[in-house]
Amino acid sequence: MQGTYRLGFIDFLNNNAAQVRDGYFTATSSGNGSFGDITVNGAMANQNSKNTTESFNGVTYSIANTNGSGTITFPTASTPLTTLISGQKTFYASADGAPSISANVRSLYRCTLPLQQWPDSPSIVTVRVDEATRPAS
Repeated sequence: MQGTYRLGFIDFLNNNAAQVRDGYFTATSSGNGSFGDITVNGAMANQNSKNTTESFNGVTYSIANTNGSGTITFPTASTPLTTLISGQKTFYASADGAPSISANVRSLYRCTLPLQQWPDSPSIVTVRVDEATRPAS
């Protein structure tokens, strides 16, 4: 995986809507398994949904499967309730670099939107999860 990627996420921490957080960041890799230091912008419902910016050092990734699934590893927070993102997150990279949407298969409430080479103007992406079709956690 080489290039610059814009990624967005929404995460219902502990499957709790009162602890939902969302954010976005830009990550660059030369194909060595490292995104290096990144800055994440976002908000957390349990922190009054106030816009916040956090910096993370040594963010890494790995793609272990031919289907493009992998993990992004952020430093693990000692206080996850007050951190935008922490620990390992699953993502999917498309082979042709096209935009893709990925979701945690255990909880469709968590999703990552890796977006490469999209225009600088904002795009709206809507992810809908129907409660009736959501698998049990």
